[in-house]
Amino acid sequence: MNEWIIMILGSILFLHYLWAFKRLPQENYQFLATRPKHKHNDNELTLWDGENLTYYGLFNANAYVLAVMIAFFLLASIGISLLTIILMTLFILIICMPSSKILAQIVEKRPHVFSVGAASFMGIILSPWIVYAILKYQQIEHNCISVLAAISIAYTFGEGLGRLACISFGCCYGKPLTELNPFFQRMISPFAMVFEGKTKKIAYESHLDGVKVIPIQALTAILYTLCGLASLYLFLEKYFVAAFILSIIVTQLWRFASEFLRADYRGNEKISVYQWMSLISCFYVMTLPYIFKNKLFPIPDTVFAFKAIWQPQVIIFLQGIWVISFFYTGKSQVTKAKISFELSND
Repeated sequence: MNEWIIMILGSILFLHYLWAFKRLPQENYQFLATRPKHKHNDNELTLWDGENLTYYGLFNANAYVLAVMIAFFLLASIGISLLTIILMTLFILIICMPSSKILAQIVEKRPHVFSVGAASFMGIILSPWIVYAILKYQQIEHNCISVLAAISIAYTFGEGLGRLACISFGCCYGKPLTELNPFFQRMISPFAMVFEGKTKKIAYESHLDGVKVIPIQALTAILYTLCGLASLYLFLEKYFVAAFILSIIVTQLWRFASEFLRADYRGNEKISVYQWMSLISCFYVMTLPYIFKNKLFPIPDTVFAFKAIWQPQVIIFLQGIWVISFFYTGKSQVTKAKISFELSND
């Protein structure tokens, strides 16, 4: 049963990636829709100022829902009630979603920026104590590490899928291949990404549109998904500490290493604030198994978990998260549109 879950989830995600890595760097995969807002006349032509809704928001919303759905499944499998899961999810999202914007603005000193690194750092630091407080308040005798393992696995999958948002917007982009030595240029060239469109961040920030760059977003998506699958298998086999440590250490060490391959602005220092956050996260999570020493580990029940998440209240909750995430991250603040409407001649 566990192996089938891993195979089906992995197949769905990797087939999704095959399409996304090819299509999303193209110019026509940045904007999903444009909403007319204000009407005015321009030389007898009626125009509307439009608000752009982006694929960035779509894939971020998909990533949030995937992460929450996996968290629901894993937490339900170890006997956590739906009310408790919803409380944990809401508290963590209330911290992480604003942090992705507020902390990024503080670090980068620019408006209209989001950072998954900022959100994940706040989540890693605060979620153990949120989980501990909720379990203690509800007098639930679960080991915190098993709950944190479920949350960290969900985060790993969510951030992996969320890299597709970065590809569509052209952010978090890699360095040009020309900055690598000839051997690595030849090795990476067949997989390099070329972004199109002047409204993508890679174009207006670094003028690297039309240039072969290291496919750092794709590498991150693949690595995180593989890590998520491995951690998921460990969780279902009751190796909760290993699943928790693996998911956090791999994602945070890769975040530290991958920034040396990125060309987007990450600060003026050789080691960015986000990289320091990643290293702090690694050392921090290594201490948690010693802090939460309760030996009462549950046995995952996947059949019960499938039944638990296939309920109307769970589905409506996930839909609500999708809508909030989409409109929070999907309304473009750096682009604008002019729209005109007319009847077809036929």
